[in-house]
Amino acid sequence: MRIEDTRVGAAGADAVEQAAKAGAKVAPERNKVEDRDSVELSSLSSRLSAATDREAKIEQLRLEVQAGRYNPPASEVARSIVDETLSERK
Repeated sequence: MRIEDTRVGAAGADAVEQAAKAGAKVAPERNKVEDRDSVELSSLSSRLSAATDREAKIEQLRLEVQAGRYNPPASEVARSIVDETLSERK
């Protein structure tokens, strides 16, 4: 179903004409602003980059373990285990 109301009163016609004239004046100024390029990087991009770096480090560690070259100091492993356990209790 289509309904059309093509009746525009005198005040409505004037408003349409004024808006059209105002739009014509504003358009060139608006184009100057729109011509500028800009780039906005969100925090998501930095998080994605950090995730990629983490995945690369994990892959490197996996290869070292698989090759038998990963030998972390026992004292650091023990300290990490204790620290993780204590942080979970808080």
